[in-house]
Parts: sequence; C-alpha cells; structure tokens
Amino acid sequence: MAMLVCMLSMTAMADEGKAETQKSGTNVQSTGETVGKDEQPNDGGIDPDMRLGETDDADIKSDGSVGIGEQSEQGVSESDKRPNGDIDAGEQSDIDVIEPDVQPNEDIGMGEQLNENAASSVNGMTSDEVSMEPAVVSEEEQGIEVHQASGPRITYFGHVENIGDQAAVSDGGLCGTEGRFLRVEALTIQKGEAIADIEGDITYRAHVQNYGTMGWVRSGQRMGTSNQGLRIEAIQIALTGNLAQLYDVYYSVHVQNLGWMKWTKGSTERNGWCGTMGQGLRVEAIKVMLVRKDEQAPVGGGSQSFISYDSHGDVEYRTHQQNIGDHVWVKNQEESGVTGRFLRLEAMQIRLSNMMYSGSVQYRSHVQNIGWTDWVSDGAVSGTNGWGLRMEAIQVQLTGEIANHCDIWYRVHVQDIGWMGWAVNGQAAGTENLSRRVESIQVVLVPKGFKGPGKNENYFQQFSSPEMYDAWRLAQGMSSRTNYLILINNAACRVFIFQGSQGNWKPLHDWVCSPGKPWTPTVRGNYTIGARGTHFGEDKGYTCYYWTQFYGDYLFHSILYYPYSMRVQEGELGKQLSHGCVRLSIENARWIYDNIPRGTQVYSY
Repeated sequence: MAMLVCMLSMTAMADEGKAETQKSGTNVQSTGETVGKDEQPNDGGIDPDMRLGETDDADIKSDGSVGIGEQSEQGVSESDKRPNGDIDAGEQSDIDVIEPDVQPNEDIGMGEQLNENAASSVNGMTSDEVSMEPAVVSEEEQGIEVHQASGPRITYFGHVENIGDQAAVSDGGLCGTEGRFLRVEALTIQKGEAIADIEGDITYRAHVQNYGTMGWVRSGQRMGTSNQGLRIEAIQIALTGNLAQLYDVYYSVHVQNLGWMKWTKGSTERNGWCGTMGQGLRVEAIKVMLVRKDEQAPVGGGSQSFISYDSHGDVEYRTHQQNIGDHVWVKNQEESGVTGRFLRLEAMQIRLSNMMYSGSVQYRSHVQNIGWTDWVSDGAVSGTNGWGLRMEAIQVQLTGEIANHCDIWYRVHVQDIGWMGWAVNGQAAGTENLSRRVESIQVVLVPKGFKGPGKNENYFQQFSSPEMYDAWRLAQGMSSRTNYLILINNAACRVFIFQGSQGNWKPLHDWVCSPGKPWTPTVRGNYTIGARGTHFGEDKGYTCYYWTQFYGDYLFHSILYYPYSMRVQEGELGKQLSHGCVRLSIENARWIYDNIPRGTQVYSY
C-alpha cells in the first residue's frame, strides 16, 4: 500500500511539473550571461565533440533515455523537449545543439538540472520577450566587466597626405601613419553599431594650419581640409545627450617630433585638446575610443596631451597709456597699448593665472629720466603714473617651479621703429639712451623646448647716441665679406663698428673721430679694408700710429704725435680737421689694426 501511495505521489509530481512547463512556455532559467551568437562558451557550455553516450554521471538506459534525477551533460531540460524531441521555433538557444545519438521519441527525465548557458528565460521574461531585446555581449575589458550591443562603438577614417581617404578603423584603431612623416589633413568620425540606438552624438573639431581652430562638426561630417596641403595640429572631441551620460570619449594623436601624446578625455573646454598649437607640428596618426563610465580609461602616450603657448597657464597683463589711462587686462600674446597715435606707455602690470606649476613673474621698466626701476612681481605696478614719463624698455622673467617648465617671451612697439624682435627670460626689450617711447607690448608663455612666437633677435638697442641708432638702421641693408662692417658719419664726426651679417648687424663701437676738412674731405661711398702698418709720417714732422687703409691713401690712424714719441702734437677729435684720413684715438686705431680683417666693408657718408 505504501509503495502504491509513493508511486501515485511521484506521478502527481510529474503531472504538476508538466503543467507548470506548459503554463510558463519553454523558458529556461539563466544563471549566467547570455552568449552572443558568434561566441562559443568555454565554461559550462556544450562541448560539440561530446556525444550523449560519453556522459560520466548519467545512467543511459537501453532506449537512450536518462533516468529521473539524473543530469544530462548537454544541459537540455525536460521542459525544452517535446515528446518527439523537437524544440519549438522561437525557443532556439543561442547555440544550435546537434544530438545525433538522441532519437525523436527518446524521453529525458523530469529531475534534470538546466545547463546555465542553455537557458532561455532571463529575469522572469518569456522567450518571446527576450527575443525582442537587443543582443547582449559579455566581455571583459581591462579587468572590468562591461555589457554592450554587438559591433564597434565608434568608427573613423582620415584623409592623409599622399594617400587620400583611408579605410575606416574602430575602437582605438590607428588612423593615419607612423614613421612616414605624412600629415593627417582631415578626419571623419561616426557612431558605431553598439551605440547607434543611444540618443546623443559625437562632435569634434580641429586646429588646422593657416585656419586656426575650425568649427564643430558632428558624426559623419568631415573636419579639416582636403587637397589643400594643410596639416591638422590638434583635435578636440565631445559627446552630447544620453551618450555623454553613459560614455566618455578618449583620444590620442601622434605628433611630428613628439610621438604619441597622452590620452585626452573629451571635453569642450581647453583641457579637451590633444596635439599642439603654435608649434607648426603635424598630426600624423589618431586613435579614438568610447569608454563606458564604469570602465578604465586608456593609458599611455607622452607626459602631456596638449602643448601650446597657454597649455601650462596664462600670463595676463595691462598697461597705463598717455591720454587713455589703464587698459583692460589681456593675455597670451594679445596687444596691450595702441600704436599709430604717438602715445607713450607709462606703466605696466603682469600676473600669472590658471597655472599648472607654482611660481611667479617678475618685471621692471626703463623709464625716462629714471633709468631701470626695481623689480616687482605678480600684478604690482612697474613704471610711473601721472608723471608724464615714457617707458623706454622692459624686462620680464619667471621664478619658482614654472621657470623649469616655461619660458616667457615678450616684445615692444617703439616710436620710429615699430615692433622689435622677441626677448625672452629677462632680456631687455626696447631702447636705451635713444629717447624713444614704448607704445605697446605683447607677452606669452612658451613650454620649454618649443619655439617662441618669433626670432630672438633685434629686441633691444642700447646706443650711446641717436647717430649710432641711425647708423644701425642704415647698416641692416648692407653686406660685408667679413662679419664686420664700418660706417663713417662725416658730418657727426663718428665711426661706427658693427658685427654680424646683413639684416642682423649688432652695434659694437661708437667712436668720435676727425675726418677731412671741407676742402680736403674724406671720400664718400663704399670701400673695403686693405693694407695696414704700425706708423708713418716721420718725414713730415709727425708720427701717426696703427694705420689701416680703406681706399688709396685714405686711412684710419691715430691722432698726430711728435715723431717717434708719444707726445701729442695734434689730438683734437670731433671736428673735420684731417687731409682726408679718419683720425681716431690711438686705442681705437689699434683696435681696428688688430681686429678688422681685409675685405671688410666700409661705408662713408
């Protein structure tokens, strides 16, 4: 009797299980992640090489069925099998299981456990509900488990010098070239399949040679130029909408002479740039990645993502100008002051802001009737206010840690000269002893090792006289076969010595002389240095020492001494007194004799 009750109970349980199966459909409970259709599971899945007859733990009956309470290696439950062994359409597992050893009418017992990777019920949803959801791929990236739709998140392709449009790459692939010295000229970015249904877009822009920073474009549009031979120098990418709430965009560029820059997180702010500005360096390759908020950011590249004049911070400055007063604060190579109105600058203030490193800026002015003022720093006033005195030159330098990472460049616009060359790190910029006013200034920070905004030359003129300055300007258009040039101003009775080359002559000496009398004038025009000797004139009752020929009998030589002595016979200078030669002090005549080589250009005017 007891055995009969037990058998009836088991029969009832079996009927109850079948009824429950019919009520819920053919759902299979998942205990793990859904496997994509292109992937084969390594753990807990079905080994396609294993036949049902190879099961270790199940007792296979003679008719091929598995006993109650026994687990099948293939993980297919009773609820998934119809009496004829078929699986309904729409209930197909992601992995098609072929069972050559199971005949259509073979039964599988009720007590079997479900294989976790063959489940067809997810979080209580029916198989029809599950089939409506987008495919979910499970993977691990950099140690963080992520879930996304299949396909790439982002694709992009570039237009490259000598190549044209390249094939598209995706998700961190290399766009452009390495080691071929070719510029990227344009870039197109598109949303990938994995994010196609997410509201929001990818926006991006470039800093391009000759154009500067161009406007923002969106997914599928081209940024940059084509067939104009212009390089991209920096890029910036940002996300919008829900896409920006779920993902971050990271990118890195390979820059001429620098290599790969540090990965940059997308942003519309200044820190969203990757590359360089103001350095004339081309972008040669680009990588872009979309990273979920819960994923690790990519690492690698250089120590900096962006280098420009203001990448380490800003230098701000303002000036006080005649008839105007204080100008507004400007920064980073903007002009402070006005030109063309003949108005003097009287004072200036300089400060640093948004700095990456600690430190300060120091500066001082050369002021009319005062000379060089004391050094001040960090926004203090240098110069005068209300005294009616002109600034004639400035000096600026960095102190502290910032001085190890940046140079500070500056230049001035000077009366009758215009913009002078760029000075750097404490060099004097402007003029001294020429009574010329500074009318405007520019200042900029430049990272160490990178070129400044212009040439570091002709930034300061310190002349003993306005005549020397006039001679210097005249000299710049002249050439010489040596690195010396001599000018003779007969009216002013002065000799000027320059060293350098055409367009870059630097003042060396400014000497008083005595050229020829009006009725025995010194020749005018261009001549060259020739022969030389230690003395002459004794047969005429005097001695001239250290003569140097520049044309025929026309010489540079000392004042007149009594023969064979150092007693001065005629020593006046600064007047037209000679018979055509150019008289100098014995020290200056000796300097020409010792230092000026044959072939040096001499211009007499």
